[in-house]
Amino acid sequence: YRRLGDRWEARRHAHVHLVCATLKDLPAEVARRAFREDLWNRINVVVVRVPPLKDRPEDIVAFLKQRTLDNGIAVSNALGPGCLEILLRHDWPGNFRDLAKFRLRLPQDAAAGSVTPSACREALAGMPAEDLPRPAAGAGEAPLDWAGITARAAASGRRGGQHI
Repeated sequence: YRRLGDRWEARRHAHVHLVCATLKDLPAEVARRAFREDLWNRINVVVVRVPPLKDRPEDIVAFLKQRTLDNGIAVSNALGPGCLEILLRHDWPGNFRDLAKFRLRLPQDAAAGSVTPSACREALAGMPAEDLPRPAAGAGEAPLDWAGITARAAASGRRGGQHI
């Protein structure tokens, strides 16, 4: 490459790694001609697929335990009965961005266990209607395994890079 103002003969070299991220399925987008095939062929060197947040309940629990409200209480401790179920059933289309926004929408002076399910739904109200949490497990739906989720969250230890 040449910097602006360099002589025509002066050339510089750089080694570059391009890192891209998207929520789209790029091979499918290429197949339906919604993404340029030549560009995909250039960037398709190492593809790391990370499952969406809705498929990683242990990461949601870990985030809620790690982040605090303005008063210093962990978000997980501020949540009352039924709130965790609402959050784990949510689709989180924006992944951690939406989870961080949810935390900011909660009452920042909430006492331990004081955030109600209706307050959780209100904090999620900025999300599109189709992404609002589904109702609790009904007669034909298996309930969430809270003990298993909590055990996996405690044992996870943030396994970076394993979802390849």
